[in-house]
Amino acid sequence: MRDRPLDEDAVTQALTTLPGWSRTGDALTAEYRGDRARAVELYASIAALEDSADHHATVEITYNRVGFTLSTHDSGDRITWRDTDLAHRLGETCAAHGFTPRPPARGGTL
Repeated sequence: MRDRPLDEDAVTQALTTLPGWSRTGDALTAEYRGDRARAVELYASIAALEDSADHHATVEITYNRVGFTLSTHDSGDRITWRDTDLAHRLGETCAAHGFTPRPPARGGTL
């Protein structure tokens, strides 16, 4: 059931509990910013978290920004509960390393 795509209402509800995350097409996306010197340490924590969850995000690190894109490949690259769970844990990990979410673009995503 965790790999079944979420309907529109479930995605909308999940986003209310994911600060800085938005929907871009059939994926959850977020960008966090913090101290560039801590980005490598942050990525090591993210990789360990993803491995323990057996679920992986697309991660882009550019200077002091870390971007995430989440969807579940086994569900046709759609958003599932696995994605919302990992998004919560990624947000907590970023916060623990001093990275804060960049607000989603206006008019953007739902």
